[in-house]
Amino acid sequence: MRGVKTAGALCTRFIKFAAVGMLIAAMPKVVIAQTITLRAVSAFPTPLATNDMLRELVKRVDQESGGKIKINHLGGPEVITAPDQAQAVRNGVVDLLYTAANYYQGVVPEGDALIAAGKKPWEVRANGGWKLLQDIHAKKMNAYLLGWPGANFSFYLYLRDEPKMASDGMLDLSGLKIRTTAIYREFLVTLKATPVVIQIPEVYTSLERGLVNGVGFPINTMPNLGWNKHLKYRIAPGFFTGDLMLVANLTKWNSLPKESRELIEKVMQDIERLSYDFYDKLDKQDDEIMRKGGMQVTTLSPEAGKRFVSMAHQVVWDRLAKNSPVDAPKLKALFE
Repeated sequence: MRGVKTAGALCTRFIKFAAVGMLIAAMPKVVIAQTITLRAVSAFPTPLATNDMLRELVKRVDQESGGKIKINHLGGPEVITAPDQAQAVRNGVVDLLYTAANYYQGVVPEGDALIAAGKKPWEVRANGGWKLLQDIHAKKMNAYLLGWPGANFSFYLYLRDEPKMASDGMLDLSGLKIRTTAIYREFLVTLKATPVVIQIPEVYTSLERGLVNGVGFPINTMPNLGWNKHLKYRIAPGFFTGDLMLVANLTKWNSLPKESRELIEKVMQDIERLSYDFYDKLDKQDDEIMRKGGMQVTTLSPEAGKRFVSMAHQVVWDRLAKNSPVDAPKLKALFE
C-alpha cells in the first residue's frame, strides 16, 4: 500500500509539474534583447554644439544599456535636408529625429506651444501637457515625442546695422530683409520686416552678399556658424523659448522591448535637466566671444521690452489658435 501511495503521490506531482510547465509555455516569453540600432538625424550641421545633447544621449544610452542599444547619428541636413526630415521620420526612413519643433510646423503646428512656453519640461510632464503633445504627434506625424532637451535658451534678433526705434520705443524693422523660419515669420511682419526663408547652410553667404539685413537666432552656436562676422547688433530681450525636440518613428518605437523604451526615456529626461546647465554655460561663452568680436547689445527699455516679448508670444498663440483651434487653448493653459 505504501508503494501504491508513493507512486500515486509521484503521479500527482508529475501532473502538477506538467501543468505548470504547460502554463509557462503558454505565457509570453521574455526576449533577451539583442543589440538594437536606431538611426538618427539632426536638423543641425553635425559640428554644432546644438547637437551636444544628442551626442550625450547616444553616449548615455550606450553606457546604461551595456552596449545593447546603439544610436547611430547619421548626420545633419547634409544627409537629409531639414524640410524633408519630418517626412523621413514619419515614414521610418530614420528612427530618431533631433530637430526644432518649428521646422515641422506644417505637420504638427501644435509644437508652437514650446516656443511661447513659460514652463519647464518636467513641469509639463507633470501637468499633462506633454501627454497631450505626444498624442498629437502620434496622430499627425506617426511619431513618439521623446524629449525636449533644448528649452533653456532664448531667441534674439541680430542686425548688420544699428537698429531703428519707433517713437514708442519699439524696434522698427521696416525696409529690412530678415532671415526667417516658421518660428519668426508673423512676428517679423508685425515689426514691419520682410521675412526671407534661407536654410542654415546658406545663411552665411546671404549675409556676406548683403541679401539679408539680419537674422533671428539663439546666442549659442552663432560664433561656430560665423554669422557674427556680419552681424554687429543684438536686440535684447530674447523673446522665444528653445524648442529643440527628439522624436521617434512611432512604429519603430512601439516595436522596441518595454525595458528598452523605459531606459531611453529615463536617459532623455535626465538630459532635459542636464541641458539647463549646459545652455547656461554655452550662452555665456558664446556671448563673450561675440562681444569681444564687436557685437553690441541694444536693450529695449523695461516697458518696451515687456511689450516686445508679449507681442512675440501673442503672435505665436494667435497662430496656434488659427492652425489648431481645438487644442490651442488646452496647450496654452498647460505650457504658458
